[in-house]
Amino acid sequence: MVKKWTRPSDDQNAEGAYPVQDQRWSSQFTTLFILGASRSGKTLLESMLSGIPTVQPLYEFIKKPPDDSGALSIEQVFHVTHDELVEHGKRVVTSTNPHSLPRLPFLADRLPNAVFVFVQRDPVDLGAEIFSKNYMQSNEYAYDPKATMAYIEAYNDASARFMERHGSHSVVLRFEDLLDDPVGAIKRIGVFSADELQSINIVDSPSDQLRSSLYRAHFRALLQASQGVR
Repeated sequence: MVKKWTRPSDDQNAEGAYPVQDQRWSSQFTTLFILGASRSGKTLLESMLSGIPTVQPLYEFIKKPPDDSGALSIEQVFHVTHDELVEHGKRVVTSTNPHSLPRLPFLADRLPNAVFVFVQRDPVDLGAEIFSKNYMQSNEYAYDPKATMAYIEAYNDASARFMERHGSHSVVLRFEDLLDDPVGAIKRIGVFSADELQSINIVDSPSDQLRSSLYRAHFRALLQASQGVR
């Protein structure tokens, strides 16, 4: 690991935990934005990637980049510096920030070597997992079956619109892909990004991860009842 990542405190400067260096994003780095509705498998994929020595997971911590034109520096997007990544031999960074979706076109236009990975899951399984999770804050849609499904549909629609424009820098992985063939799934990302991801042969993946939600039948029944289906 480069360092233990912590959320910047209030007394740190507005640009983030580190001073911004006047250094453009190097072509030697690939940024993987791992996207998907809540509970779709983003964290699962990032944990698999984090076992690769050249990959640095940056989790959900991300900055609001400046609105000026031109390519962004790595310090303007993440709480890490170019020199730190180079020193530790990192060539790929990952981000699973759940609020990145509205900013994707902006990031795609200004980040060299950015790749956007969309993790998709069966909508009913996904809805059941969302509905059964006790979120610490926000996520109001998670407490009503119809609202949960509307959120999933809206997220998928927004993702599809982005991929229509930036399909050459995007890849879709199914949740089942991560369970059935994790090596193959990561190699599919490698086609769009770094050579390191195409040469792997072993990926750590959880053996106890269920394909279908334990709450699928219960959630489906609630959803049908809320829609007046008998």
